[in-house]
Amino acid sequence: MPVRSLLFLSLSLFLVACPTTGDDDDASNDDDAVADPCEGYEAPSEFDDMNDDEKRDYMTCVVVPEMAPRFQEFDADEYANFGCDTCHGDDRVEREHEMPNPDLYRLPLSGFPFSDDPDPEVAVYGDFMETEVSGNMADLLGRSSEFGDPDFFGCYGCHEQP
Repeated sequence: MPVRSLLFLSLSLFLVACPTTGDDDDASNDDDAVADPCEGYEAPSEFDDMNDDEKRDYMTCVVVPEMAPRFQEFDADEYANFGCDTCHGDDRVEREHEMPNPDLYRLPLSGFPFSDDPDPEVAVYGDFMETEVSGNMADLLGRSSEFGDPDFFGCYGCHEQP
C-alpha cells in the first residue's frame, strides 16, 4: 500500500475516533454539563434510621424538591429561595439542623386550627400549613399525621412553643 494511502487511512481513522465538539445534540460531549446528584436517588432507609449524611441527601433530593413548589405557590416572593435555611434557619449548621427551629414563628399552645384564627394573616398561613405542609412533611419523614398517634408529626416538629 502506498505511503499516501496509509497516511490518508491513518488520518481518517483518527478523525473518526475523535469525538466531535460543539454538537448540541449530544450532551455526553458537553464538558459544561453537570450531572444531577439526585438523579436516580433512592432513600436508603426510613428517615429516623438514616445517618446525618443520608438525612442531608434525603432532604436535598426529596424534601426540598417536594416542598419548595408548595411554598412558592403559596408566596412566590417570600419563598423564592426556598431551601434548607427556610425551615432550619441561617444557623442550621451550628445547630446541627436540630428542629424545632427557634427562629421560626413560635406557635401558641391554643388556637387550633390556626386556619380558624380571627386574624386573616394567621388564618391564611394556618390553612396553608394545615393543608400543604404538616401532613406532607409527616409523610416525607415516615411519620403519622394523626394527632394522638405516638409517631405523630405536626406543627411543633418545626415550630417551638412560646
